[in-house]
Order: sequence, then structure tokens, then C-alpha cells
Amino acid sequence: MGIFSISRLKQGKETFISLKKNVFSTVNLMDARQELNISDYSLVLEIFSEISKNEEGILFRSSIEYNKFILNEVISLIDIVVLYYKISGSGTFERAC
Repeated sequence: MGIFSISRLKQGKETFISLKKNVFSTVNLMDARQELNISDYSLVLEIFSEISKNEEGILFRSSIEYNKFILNEVISLIDIVVLYYKISGSGTFERAC
């Protein structure tokens, strides 16, 4: 995915991004390891590993559609187990909206 795919979306161009790449861009495992206890970290790592197996591309038509997907599908799934802000890389709570 990387910057190229996000740049395409920001330019108004459609692009395919896999669920695996979406998770890689959303979850910071180093933060998770530092911020979580061992059992919570293990759960996050398990979710991360399972989701990462999916390399099928998802078509995004806009950056808004991509952001909604990240919030609704990736962050909400992880947030069930641990508070997302603890593994986001920012270290603080930030409103998604």
C-alpha cells in the first residue's frame, strides 16, 4: 500500500488496498507491546496475524471511503479487545471524527 495508494486516493483515483496493508498502516505493534499487558498484547497480536493473512484487494474510490473502512472495520474490531489509542502510534486519545 504505502504512500502511493493513499496518494492515489487523495488525488481522487480509485485504488485497491488489501486488508493486510490496511492493518499494517493502522496498528503499531511496538506501541501495543509497550502499552498493553501480556494477555491483551497476545490478543492484539492474534487479531493482527489473522487479519494479515487476507491479501485480497479492496477497492476504495475515495480517501473518505478508505477512512470510514479503517474506522468501522479495523479500529472497531481491535477496540473490542483493547483501546485503540494504546496501539495507534500516537500514544494519546484522538477523536477519529
